[in-house]
Amino acid sequence: MLNMCCLDCEALDENDKFCFLFFLQGKHTEALPLYEQALKVYEENFGPHHPRVAETLRNLAVLRYEQGDFQLAASLYKRSTDIKEMTYAQKPFDRRSSSGESSNLRAPIAMSPQLLVSEER
Repeated sequence: MLNMCCLDCEALDENDKFCFLFFLQGKHTEALPLYEQALKVYEENFGPHHPRVAETLRNLAVLRYEQGDFQLAASLYKRSTDIKEMTYAQKPFDRRSSSGESSNLRAPIAMSPQLLVSEER
């Protein structure tokens, strides 16, 4: 069980691994309390709008979807998406690498809508 009083990154990472493992094994009942506990710890330590909170909300949404709780899954997924949109809206795109050098970004590939549609459909 995670210590709610202090943030232990290793314990949180291990918790995430167990959540994912249980989910892959179809052990949703075991994964659910771990995801909920991780969400509570992330919200308390990082705040409600942190990317880790968004990631955990998305994982909970997938789990709830798999359990057939589509309304709750949609609500959790929307909250996750809202956090991600807020996070990325606040950070301007920077073409420099972490070292300050200009990165070698390629120009976006121009794509015609016809290329995206398969004629076999």
